[in-house]
Amino acid sequence: TGGNETRALLAANRAHVGALEFVTLGVPGAEMDTWLAGRLVRLGGLRHRVLPPVTASEDQMARWRRGAGPGQSGMNAVYHPTVGPLSGKVLIGGLGGEVGRGFLWPADLSADTAITPEFLLTRLKLPHHAALVPRVTRWLAGLPDGLDAWQVLDLAYLELRNGPWAFGQGYARQGPRDLHPLISRRQFTRMWSLPPALRRDPGFLALLTRQFWPELTSVPINSYGDWRDSLALARKLWRRPDRAWRKLRQIVRHRTGL
Repeated sequence: TGGNETRALLAANRAHVGALEFVTLGVPGAEMDTWLAGRLVRLGGLRHRVLPPVTASEDQMARWRRGAGPGQSGMNAVYHPTVGPLSGKVLIGGLGGEVGRGFLWPADLSADTAITPEFLLTRLKLPHHAALVPRVTRWLAGLPDGLDAWQVLDLAYLELRNGPWAFGQGYARQGPRDLHPLISRRQFTRMWSLPPALRRDPGFLALLTRQFWPELTSVPINSYGDWRDSLALARKLWRRPDRAWRKLRQIVRHRTGL
């Protein structure tokens, strides 16, 4: 994809790229990923193919949702058969790297920032709903003493967002075996041991890329780098105007504390 994690993994495996095949899922909304992948392919001489989108049947979507849970009822449920051609192979991905780059940290976060249920729901991009506030309140109450704000948000990302979103897929998808080398207690311990200044997005991942394959940094991260970024944003807002309102509410709540 066009993101930080897969770029860093590509750089770290520079010596082995001739033995690997790279894929990008050409599903709707992944146009930028496909274009950036093409630039990386030309730059690194990679073996690469774009998998055309395959839409799941109603029965396939229903079985997916039963296996993966309601948190996976969006694009993954609709297009999960796209990875069918990779059945029997091992798909190496960058899932989990966000754990190490302060994904939920606002720019003005400090160690003693108060993490309230409402603050946390806003950072998770969830509504302040009567069904969610008491659950998040109980989760916060169950944390060990002595954690600072950075650590609380790190745990929240792992336990309340990344885990429920990511790992339900393994119970539903028929296709390749997933291997995500950034996911393990050892790697999480390493990532969380880095100081906050080194973990702010994109943090250590950009350093890995520059260390092992600096030429890859000439290709933007999740950006065309020109007028197409504005067009891509307009298309995204047209497809999902609710996200624009959600982002606006998140900014207002963060600045006003409401």
